[in-house]
Formats: sequence, structure tokens, C-alpha cells
Amino acid sequence: MWLGILSGSFLAFYAFIGFEDMVNVAEEVVDVEKNLPRAIIITLVLTTVIYCLVTLAAVLSVAPEQLGRQSAPLTYIYASKTGSDATVISLISLLAIVNGGLIQMIMASRVLYGMSRQSLIPAQLNFMADINPRTQTPIKATLLVMLLVSVLALSYAIESLAETTSLMILIIAVVVNTALVQIKLKTGEPSETTDIRVPIAVPIIGLIISFGFAIMIALDLSK
Repeated sequence: MWLGILSGSFLAFYAFIGFEDMVNVAEEVVDVEKNLPRAIIITLVLTTVIYCLVTLAAVLSVAPEQLGRQSAPLTYIYASKTGSDATVISLISLLAIVNGGLIQMIMASRVLYGMSRQSLIPAQLNFMADINPRTQTPIKATLLVMLLVSVLALSYAIESLAETTSLMILIIAVVVNTALVQIKLKTGEPSETTDIRVPIAVPIIGLIISFGFAIMIALDLSK
């Protein structure tokens, strides 16, 4: 049972990567120091509550053993309990998947734009720093990301892509927490870049948890 829960948590982790994406559009937020942390906390709590309620409703509606044999559990629950066609649920699921893809495109294009502006990528890709004069957005970087996402979406199953994305995000979390530990351990006068106002225990715990989950997902994908 616990192995199944752990395996499911790897896939569910994909639903929470949007919180990491939010910081990549921080420059577009009004009063970012106040509003962005508040938005992240509120949406994180709401998302967790909604997922718990949906999970509770699912296991109370259909036997877990029967539910586990379904490739589309929510569609099965809707069809079996209402006797109606599940097209609506399928459309909602499709829109949710597309929305997740759009969020990743926005995030990745902003990351590529920022890296290009700071000359952190090969000179051949400097075009990603271009901003459209009318929309003031990195359209070239966005089109490149759209192409990559389209190729991946057409080449692999959504579950494999979600687990791989979760693994990549966890690896990034390991790197970020490691960097934060190193910053906290630096000696000398703090500056705007090194004065990180969190206890060192926070990045250490984050590093341990992220590394542990990354190893487990990697082992799960290798099966």
C-alpha cells in the first residue's frame, strides 16, 4: 500500500511545480515582495486542500482496488455514479493538461530570456533575449519552447513526461538548496546577495528531502 502511495506522490508532485514557476514572472507582479509570497502560500494551501478532497471523494465512491485498475479514475467515477457520458470530464482533464503545458512554456521562455540577457548560454542562442516591441514579451524564446514541448508531447506518454518533469524540478531544488547552504556558511559581512533571512536548517532539510525524492523517482523511472 505504501509503495503505491509513494509512487502516486511522484506523479502528484507534478501538480505543484507551478509554484516554482511563479517566481519566474516576479518582475510582472505589483508589490512583489508582499504579494508573491502571499500568493504562493494561499495557492499552495488551496491546491493541497482540493487534491485531498478529490482523493477522499474518489476512495469513498469506489473501492480502491477497483479504482486502481482504471486508466482514467475520475472519468470512471463520474460515468459509474451518474450514468452519463464522461465527455465533459475528459474535456476538463484535457484543458488541465494543456494549461499545465502553457505554464511550463511561460516559465521556460522567461528562464531562457533571462539566461540570454546575462550571457549564460551560447552566443548562437542570443536571439532569445529579443523582446517583441508590441507585446514586450520574449516571443522567439516562447516559440522555441513551444516547439520542444510539442515534440516531447507527441513522442512520450503524459505520465512519463510528468514523472520526468518532477525529477528535473527536484534536481533543481537540490542544486538551489545546496547553493543556499553554501551562501549561509560564507563568512564576512552580509550583502544584498548573501543576506538570506532563513535559518540554515531550512535549506538543509530541503536538500535532504529533495535529494531523497529525486533518488526514489529516478529508481521508479528506471524500472
